[in-house]
Amino acid sequence: MASAISASALRARSKVSWLDLRGSGLSAIERLCLEEALLRHDPDQRSWAIVGTHEPTSHRYLRSADFPSHVTTSEDPNKSCLIVMGIGGKPKE
Repeated sequence: MASAISASALRARSKVSWLDLRGSGLSAIERLCLEEALLRHDPDQRSWAIVGTHEPTSHRYLRSADFPSHVTTSEDPNKSCLIVMGIGGKPKE
């Protein structure tokens, strides 16, 4: 017979922390900024599972002035998509 495990004991054994951003209104770029902050500044150095669907270019907190000049273009950008490329790894100490 299996023994019951309390929710707090299960969380203590969990190797992944869960962050649900559904309905947060964050853009894809804002989510990437949040992921970077968690990677570099989480004092517990946890692994994160982050879920959510994000608008490609409609930002909630960032302003266009926050982006470097090479990100903008004179052509009309496609506001319905965003390509995100990244490489996983550990932050530099």
